[in-house]
Amino acid sequence: MAMLCLLSNIAFAGGDDALEYFTEPTITIFDSNDFLQDPCLNSQKAFRGVHFQGLANFGFFEFKEPVSFDYSYFEGPAHFAAAQFVGEAQFKNVNFESYTGFRYAQFDESATFTNTQFLEKSTFWDSQFRKEAFFDSATFNDETEFHKTLFAQNVSFYGTHFKSPINFLRTRFNETSQFNQAIFEKRTDFTNTIFEQEANFIKTQFKDSAHFLRPKFKGKVSFDKSDFGRYTQFENMSFENGCSFFDVTFNGETHFQHVGFTKADFRESEFMEMAEFGNSAFHQQTNFVDARFNDKTLFKRTFFNGEANFMRSTFVGRTDFEIVQFYKTANFKYSSFRSPLVINATFKGKVNFASSNFYNDVKWDQTHFERTVNFKHAHFHGNTSFEKIQFGSKVDFTKAQFDSKVSLAQSILPEVMILTGIQTKNIIDFTPTRPPQSGKVCHINLVGTDLTKIKLNYQLFKLYFPKTIDGVPVSNKTKTVVYESLLRKFKDEGLTESYQLLDLEYQEFKWLTTQQNAPTLQRLSSSYLYYVQYIGWKFGYAQERLYIWMSMVFFLCVARRFEKRKYKYVFINRAT
Repeated sequence: MAMLCLLSNIAFAGGDDALEYFTEPTITIFDSNDFLQDPCLNSQKAFRGVHFQGLANFGFFEFKEPVSFDYSYFEGPAHFAAAQFVGEAQFKNVNFESYTGFRYAQFDESATFTNTQFLEKSTFWDSQFRKEAFFDSATFNDETEFHKTLFAQNVSFYGTHFKSPINFLRTRFNETSQFNQAIFEKRTDFTNTIFEQEANFIKTQFKDSAHFLRPKFKGKVSFDKSDFGRYTQFENMSFENGCSFFDVTFNGETHFQHVGFTKADFRESEFMEMAEFGNSAFHQQTNFVDARFNDKTLFKRTFFNGEANFMRSTFVGRTDFEIVQFYKTANFKYSSFRSPLVINATFKGKVNFASSNFYNDVKWDQTHFERTVNFKHAHFHGNTSFEKIQFGSKVDFTKAQFDSKVSLAQSILPEVMILTGIQTKNIIDFTPTRPPQSGKVCHINLVGTDLTKIKLNYQLFKLYFPKTIDGVPVSNKTKTVVYESLLRKFKDEGLTESYQLLDLEYQEFKWLTTQQNAPTLQRLSSSYLYYVQYIGWKFGYAQERLYIWMSMVFFLCVARRFEKRKYKYVFINRAT
């Protein structure tokens, strides 16, 4: 006990900030009984600026008062196993040159390790931080373990540098955790870690692999402006209160498999290698605006229960949206797909691919669109397959451009299809298509369309003219041009039935046109002539009706004459 007091007196010989040396050539051992009885060790600054040459063993010590090891230097191993810090514990600007162990340590008040360096292996396995903990700007040069550590209140690793593998396996963060601007040089493992409240990894660097396997994020999570290294894994987990990956760079393979997202933000993020979101579910709004996928991208068996926004996204590698379900609006406006695209999905809400570029082949096979689909100004550079697709209420291809073949075999038409001003180098054949799911015909808009590039069976269609196109009213003259051009096309191709169906529509259109702004007498006369021709013999397409009418008139005349003779005979007989 006397030697212990002497050593602590030596520690303070040079003042609070002075670095003094224990002169013992062997290890320095503090016995817990001596510690509890020695008044020399009852000061908050008892170990400030101390140089420990040998083993510093504080195992099972109970620090009843606040204690400071600030600016101390541990040349040998430092053992704080099962130590209990009843008051505040300060380890600011400390150098641990050898093994450092805080296993089973308990910090009842705040603990500070700011600017501290751990040069060899360190462990906080099963330690407990019951109040705030600070590891800001600390450096961990060797393997580090926070296995099963408890952080009961806020913890900060702001600017902390982990130069070797680090694991937070089964660690529990009960309140806010901060890893902003931290650097993880090697493998980082957060397997089975629990984040009860907000977790921030803003501008954090994961230079090697980062593993988030089965963690629980119960609060908001932010990885904004962070960099991920050669491999990133988020698997079998959920973000229960939203996550943000805004402006994040994923430099290696990235896997978000079996992940549950609430509100997810991936705006301006870039995936340098393969990105996989297989078997995941986005339960609320999902934002991939201005995201860039440079390699293969997989969204197989993924569910988007909220709005999905991929506007201005770039997909450089092969992209698969197989067996994907979009329950609300899906927005891919101004997006770019530079490699083959496979979409075998169900879109239950509105879909927008307006002004998108498809630079290679696109397969939409067996995709279901239940509502409106917008392909205005879209450019299809490669082959496009809409085989066995099911369109919903409306499809808009206004001024879309097709540079290669388009296949529509066994596709179910929408109730409204707009082909205004489309450009295509090959004929688009609609004859293998099927009628809309409703059983009605498809109303098709062909204003400004090169009809030589369109092949269709008019039994499935009916011309449709909107009131305006791009704000310009559609005139009767424009409609007449479409009718007459399509009639000539059907006549030249020998499609008699299609010609007949369209001509009947045209006759009705001309009659309705004469009704507009015409005097009452003229409208009545026009209506009488129209119905006589339509009912009488369907404008020459049902001549059998004329024979029927003539037969009926002849029969009525004969019957009338017979009735007259009968009444005359009866009258004469009664008179006599």
